[in-house]
Formats: sequence, C-alpha cells, structure tokens
Amino acid sequence: MSSSKLPRLIGSALGFLFCQSAIAGIISLYDESRIITFSNGHKTYGHYAAHNELFYCEFFFMSDGPVHDSDKTIPIQTFDLNYRKNKYTYSRRESDSSIQGALTKQGSAITITTENPRGGCQSAAGLFSDGGVPYTEVKRIAGLGFGVATRKTVIYINPDEIKKRGYLLAGDTVAVIKQKNNYSYVRYVNPDMLIEDDDKRHITTGWVRSTDLVDPFPPAGKQ
Repeated sequence: MSSSKLPRLIGSALGFLFCQSAIAGIISLYDESRIITFSNGHKTYGHYAAHNELFYCEFFFMSDGPVHDSDKTIPIQTFDLNYRKNKYTYSRRESDSSIQGALTKQGSAITITTENPRGGCQSAAGLFSDGGVPYTEVKRIAGLGFGVATRKTVIYINPDEIKKRGYLLAGDTVAVIKQKNNYSYVRYVNPDMLIEDDDKRHITTGWVRSTDLVDPFPPAGKQ
C-alpha cells in the first residue's frame, strides 16, 4: 500500500466510526447561537465557540455521568481538541485541557461554569469561571450529535446534486442532524462575534461527506 493512500483510508475509517457511533437524541439551540447542546437520553454533550480580533474562546463539554430530567446541576468535564496537531478526537485531545465544571438548569435556561478559567474565555466571549451567564433554550431539533471536519470539505445544498453552499475547514465543529447514504446533514455556526445573527454567513446548513467528520467525544463504552 502506498503511503499516499494511507491517510485517506484512515480518514474514511474515522468517518465510518462517527456514523456507527451516532445515537439519535435532541439538539438544543439557545438565544446565544454559539452554544449548542445534545442529549441522547443518558448524557449531555455540548460545544461553545466565540471569537473576535482580541480573543478566542472554544471548548467542548460533556456530563460526567448519566443525566436525568430532574437533575438541576450536572457535573461536566470541559476540554479542547488538539488543533495544532490536527487531532480532532477525544483520545487525542490537548492532554492538559480538561477542566471540571457544572451545567446548571433553571427552567429553560442553562448556565455553564468551570472550576478554573479556560484559555481565551475570560472576556465577553464567556465568563465561565466567574459564575457564567444563562443561555435560554429557544428550539429543539432531533439530531445525532456533533462532528468535527478533518479536512476542507464541501457543504452541498443536496447530497444528490453538485450545487455547493459553502465549505467547512479542518477543525470546524458542526451539529449533525441526520444522515443519508454517505452524507450528513449539518448545521454550522460561525464563531466570529463580528458577524451579526442575521448575516447569511452566521449559520450554514447542508450536506457534507460523512467520512470527512469525526466525533469529538469518546465512544459511549469509554465514558
């Protein structure tokens, strides 16, 4: 086997792993569009990303154990992916990036807090170690979870056509809503805080190749 084929085969295998590990659940959208959570009935997962020309705040989080509807405070672990080395899975995350925290529920709002400051998040991008701010849930949609692009990949308007809607770059995070054959229907939120919510560049939906996505969270059996 030639060395040039090996990375493509590895990427395909990881994408296939993402497809097989996806479990249907609920994606929650909030009044602050740059935070998204996903619940599969057992655990809660989430992603937050916001930046401008002065700071960059991005991290993933997941509940430390099973979650019940009656839970008001959920212990969570927050972490970063190893973007510098183009590693987008939990097993290859930044080794020193894990910070414990909590997700607190009050009515339709959630608040994320961390025990220690996260890099880039001590600003308007997020005050998570100083009590956090509430985010109000505004919509729920059925979905499969999160995916991270492993390479530049096209966002298609329809998986059966070649009309393009845009691109994802390696490291971009999306909410995966559904799958059809070899494609995943995704929702991407641009983390640039200078882009207004009504700007067409703010949120992009469409179809991408499933093999170009990996799940940033650990498999259910290893959590």
